[in-house]
Amino acid sequence: MINRFLADIADGKYDSFPAFSMETQNLLSPSLKQKYQLKEDQSGVLISKVCANTAAEKVLKENDVITHIDGKKIDDDGTTALTARKTINFRHYLDLHQVGDTLNLDIVRDGKPQQIKLPLDKAVENTYTYDKEPRYVIYGGFVFVATEAYDGCQTREDYDERKDKEKKMMSASPKYWRLPAI
Repeated sequence: MINRFLADIADGKYDSFPAFSMETQNLLSPSLKQKYQLKEDQSGVLISKVCANTAAEKVLKENDVITHIDGKKIDDDGTTALTARKTINFRHYLDLHQVGDTLNLDIVRDGKPQQIKLPLDKAVENTYTYDKEPRYVIYGGFVFVATEAYDGCQTREDYDERKDKEKKMMSASPKYWRLPAI
């Protein structure tokens, strides 16, 4: 990890770790493995959500099963071999990459194995901020806060719905405008 950090900061800017633009689920149930057409010797994790506006959205689909990451076999519990006697979460191999690298994934889609090259184009967004004003306003003894929290990984449908809602709100008459987020 130290070498990874030093390679990242070599250009004078820290980019952070690349984002894994999807959510996964372990495949511990034999019924689930059968549903997603995995053979008995295959294991991996199920993609339960692919984030909108990411490189992953272009090459991966919900219900794909990731069986290998950079050539390392993923077990049904989401771990992979680190050494002959130790295992680690498969995302460790993602963390070894830099933003801008390509991640090699072996997947099973509709029962057919495929190899995917996933560009790592985004960095992990930190939800903790230290250099921004808080997102609330106090006015006349009332505290106004944001009505919904932003989910960093939205499906395409949720993302499009949110954008449509924002367009409608912005085009509404001024009496329906809301306070700007701070």
